Amino acid sequence: MTEVIFWVSLILVAYTYAGYPVLIWAASRLFPNPVKKGRITPSVSIVIAAYNEEKYIERKIENCLALDYPAGLIDIVIGSDGSNDRTEQMAEPYASRGVSFYQLAARQGKASVLNFLVPRAKGEIIVFTDARQKFARDAVKELVNNFADERVGCVSGELILVDEKKGEGASGIGLYWKYEKFLRRCESGLYSMLGATGAIYAIRKKLFVPADKDILLDDVFIPLTIVEQGFRAVFEPMAKAYDAISGTLNVESRRKIRTLAGNWQLFVKLRRLLNPVVHNIAIPLISHKVLRVLMPYFLAALFISNIYVKAGNVYTVIWVMQLFFYLAAFMGYMSLGSKLKMLDSAYVFCRMNIDAVKGMLAYVQNTQKVTWEK
Repeated sequence: MTEVIFWVSLILVAYTYAGYPVLIWAASRLFPNPVKKGRITPSVSIVIAAYNEEKYIERKIENCLALDYPAGLIDIVIGSDGSNDRTEQMAEPYASRGVSFYQLAARQGKASVLNFLVPRAKGEIIVFTDARQKFARDAVKELVNNFADERVGCVSGELILVDEKKGEGASGIGLYWKYEKFLRRCESGLYSMLGATGAIYAIRKKLFVPADKDILLDDVFIPLTIVEQGFRAVFEPMAKAYDAISGTLNVESRRKIRTLAGNWQLFVKLRRLLNPVVHNIAIPLISHKVLRVLMPYFLAALFISNIYVKAGNVYTVIWVMQLFFYLAAFMGYMSLGSKLKMLDSAYVFCRMNIDAVKGMLAYVQNTQKVTWEK
């Protein structure tokens, strides 16, 4: 029985982190499904849900107003989710330049704000974004070109994470984000992504499904409901937004725990999408999302079962590899931020799997509030 646990755990770990990426990459190359892009200019509304964004809101509005898109075909709709700082005062002067601002008295959470704003947006294409990130000047144009293909219902841009001291992707977090973008690109090339980047994504307004008020991950819920309607959710790497990697891993860890709790929530709410007989995204969804949140338990089962299986060359090699990896993770923890990326990456990997356990507990115990404290 111990050997069965060992081999099942090993196969699932190998499939999740290596097998599935290779399979989805190969499938996207063998059976490409390119988007039929075109130079189109439909009306666009940029929708921003904001909470206490006095530090960024003016910069964000100026950034959106400077985008390379016909001025008469783009408007900006901002909803303040019970902000108690100067967000409203800083946004109001832009009303004469096509910015609509709504102050919601009571804080309700991002999903509720989006449910309020989208029906009030004028554009046939809705671009969702946050207040903090900056768009490249051609970002909206690059997103919109994908909607020339009638099969496309959602388009996600690329979020570039920048470590201001080391450059893009210099930390374990940056490397992990590159890995995630690789999977999104492959899934998009084959059929559809399984979510979007909340900082920069667009949908056809007519396909918008209001999210439940308790939804934690609107940028996964909204794309998945569009895919469920029979449309594609695709990745557009030329539509870029920029953000800084958090100064501390603890902040990123809090975000990860919330994200993973939100994944559990969506597995329950959208469990119908996990049926491979009914939905063609079921296998990618299980492979990319479900197995990922279960990975801490597979890793623990692999490590513990490896102690008790009978001696043998294969078992010994795998045992030694695990020991060296977790030792590297510990060394990465002790010297976080060192020049040895391998140590940093090993530590971040282990930290994220610990966060996966915390995320499940947060969902089960219902400790994640729909309102996000920055």
